[in-house]
Amino acid sequence: MGRQDLVDRITELGQDAKEEEVEPSGRSAADLASLVVGQRLVRPMLSMTDGGTYRAMWKGEGWQAAIHFLGDARVNFVVAHSVGGKLDRNYGSSAIGPIKRYLKALKLWEKMRASREEAGA
Repeated sequence: MGRQDLVDRITELGQDAKEEEVEPSGRSAADLASLVVGQRLVRPMLSMTDGGTYRAMWKGEGWQAAIHFLGDARVNFVVAHSVGGKLDRNYGSSAIGPIKRYLKALKLWEKMRASREEAGA
């Protein structure tokens, strides 16, 4: 996901939120950017909570990863993936740095990455 794509989507969600009198969290947006910018990730589905923080979800065949950026360099996450034909669900709270390592350990980070064509390279 390119930086400008992310900025455009965050701006769009922020404008929608302000129309509903919700103040977007700049810290949450910065946390989101710190995880995805420059990583060539597939564009996630982005949404904003009633509290003005951002959520991102990536989804594929047999897996999904949803991350809620709390705005204090912490995230809440829900991950579901197929393990031996069974769906395994994990959830919790983490600092931003460890969540990337966790997703890599589950072999989901590579699934979240875009091919060069998808990334527009």
